[in-house]
Amino acid sequence: ELEKHDHADDKPFFRGDYLVGRDPNELVWPGSWWQQSAKMLQMDLEEAGIVAIDDDRVVDFHALRTTFITGLARAGVAPALTQKLARHSDINLTLSAYTRLQMSELAGAVGRLAIVALPRTQHEPRVMAAS
Repeated sequence: ELEKHDHADDKPFFRGDYLVGRDPNELVWPGSWWQQSAKMLQMDLEEAGIVAIDDDRVVDFHALRTTFITGLARAGVAPALTQKLARHSDINLTLSAYTRLQMSELAGAVGRLAIVALPRTQHEPRVMAAS
């Protein structure tokens, strides 16, 4: 079992092939460590000198999930796949509560739309002859 100060790259537990060939129904990280996860995160933050609460921002597991899910959205991962990776039963939770995009990212998304150009004659006002 990994100790707090073990090097992740020395352990097969963290290698990229850790999940290869495993039963998809098997837990990725078995054991009862998750019961202490909030305390483990708090200890890691303290050791790294990171303040858990800064202004209105809080570093907790929800913040980590938000960072993960927002990163997937910024990478262009399909919302349905992001929902599955987040293990959410409701796509609205994934998209509204855990995805934080900046206005510049929204503008960039709109900017990627193909511009439909109309023929020039349709853009110009027509002069109607008096009858």
